[in-house]
Amino acid sequence: MAGDHSIHSINRRQFLAYSAAGAAGLLLPTQAAVAGVTDIADVLRLMRLHPVRFIAGLVFDVAKAVLVDFAGDAIVAALRNGQRPANVALGSTSGTESAAEFRHTPYKASTVVLGVADYDVYKEQQLRLLLSDPQHQARFQTTLDYMKSENIRVKLAGADKSDAVGGFSPDAMFTLDYIQMEKHQEEHYRNLIAATKTTAFDHWSV
Repeated sequence: MAGDHSIHSINRRQFLAYSAAGAAGLLLPTQAAVAGVTDIADVLRLMRLHPVRFIAGLVFDVAKAVLVDFAGDAIVAALRNGQRPANVALGSTSGTESAAEFRHTPYKASTVVLGVADYDVYKEQQLRLLLSDPQHQARFQTTLDYMKSENIRVKLAGADKSDAVGGFSPDAMFTLDYIQMEKHQEEHYRNLIAATKTTAFDHWSV
């Protein structure tokens, strides 16, 4: 979406989200950020993201939830012990990790520290991501419904093969290795952004 790329073009909700992230040592987008998913170049940038980061943009509607760096081991351990660290400098990343490089649990911990997701601890001290915000829940369901209707397949981390998207939990969709969209990935990415009405990709570059 063409227009002013400055901080003044960010709506109030985005500004509040970025401000909350700022308390964790994160920065607002710069004036050089690319505005909007307007052409094939924009979509190609999104397609280089790890799929979990793309899902995060659709569900949370916050750019920093897409590009946040992995939480450190100490943060993960604190969450597993029922403590939620505050004001932690999480940094940021390009988001273009391979499936082998992406670290699902530290990434989920980052979204918890950012305040956009909740969690619980289940067997063997694993972190399970939860969605408590009704808007996040609605965007997640929209994403899931679209993927099911288009027969999109995903591979969960640790699985031997891909499966058709079914009644997956939010945690499962944040534990993906890849999304299989065949020849229509660009179109599906555009459609998912439109369906969820996310603004997470409006002011950014990868």
